[in-house]
Amino acid sequence: MPGDIPDLIELTRQLAQFQDLGDRFAATEEGIRAGLFGRHRSAEAFVAQCGSEVTGYAIFAQSFSSTRCRPKLIVEDIFVMPGCRGRGVGSALFQAIAERARELGAGRIEWTVLKDNKDALEFYDRLGAVPSPEWVTCSVEGTALDTLSACTPRGEAEPCDPLSVQTS
Repeated sequence: MPGDIPDLIELTRQLAQFQDLGDRFAATEEGIRAGLFGRHRSAEAFVAQCGSEVTGYAIFAQSFSSTRCRPKLIVEDIFVMPGCRGRGVGSALFQAIAERARELGAGRIEWTVLKDNKDALEFYDRLGAVPSPEWVTCSVEGTALDTLSACTPRGEAEPCDPLSVQTS
């Protein structure tokens, strides 16, 4: 709900600090509103509450598995306030995501986790999640994203021809 945006901002800030990414935190109410409720929304979110206290959240987006020809959900964030962990909040958030996946006909839910986050890895194991040792998560951001969008990747002999790339 749009009224949850201030809480989402605060919880997102706490997650960024937990991940030592506080210096990269740039979330704004306008950005969250556009991403979750805007004309071209790109994600969905669930907020967990115990009484009137917001205790956690999950943000996820739909993607498509070309090999299975089914949607899949990608969990961007899942975070439960430290004092509320172990009370079923995280499980409830994942259950809500799983219900949404079934509504959409999705074949799986994916997410990433920091290798040294032992508590999260143990929690995900209890959920039945299986790490994918054959897959490596890669990302492009900042200057590398700017370079890639300009069609001049490092190590390429010549820049690509953007006219040869078609979108549907």
